[in-house]
Amino acid sequence: MRRVAIALSCGLVCLLPAASARAVSVDPPSSDFGSVTVGATGGPVSFTLTPQGMVDTQPLQGGPGTTFVAYDFAIHNVDCPYPGFSASGMQSTCQFTASLTPTGIGPRSFGMTFGDTVPPMSSATVNLAGTGAAAPAPTTTGGGTAKPKNCKKKRKKHGRTATVAKRCKKKRS
Repeated sequence: MRRVAIALSCGLVCLLPAASARAVSVDPPSSDFGSVTVGATGGPVSFTLTPQGMVDTQPLQGGPGTTFVAYDFAIHNVDCPYPGFSASGMQSTCQFTASLTPTGIGPRSFGMTFGDTVPPMSSATVNLAGTGAAAPAPTTTGGGTAKPKNCKKKRKKHGRTATVAKRCKKKRS
């Protein structure tokens, strides 16, 4: 364990454990897509992965341009080197996106953990959540089937009313 010396105002020197810095971080650490209609897509939300050392990007399941689906979440690797990369390389951060397309009603969740491959071996987890919602019922007005105009015509002939069928013509658009 690394220790840090701190001088107190009374002149004493104490050794305290140093706060351990995360060797890998993901920003934002989570995303809740809220309620998304079944078959519709919520998102995408962009995430930035930042290593302090060497980070394992295998949770993305492939190199830049790769997309995979897990529990109705589509994860797209925008530019993260696969299977890992180092902060000391040409690229100090990378991005991936996530979106939710629920296939059913109810809660959905998925998590991915990115680990540092060198000590202090820390990790960062991205948690995704959302709910598949039923499509709204279609609204109707009038409640019936509209009849074409002038399909039947009543006419009076010599004091009696008779119904005469008339051909219905569709209007051309």
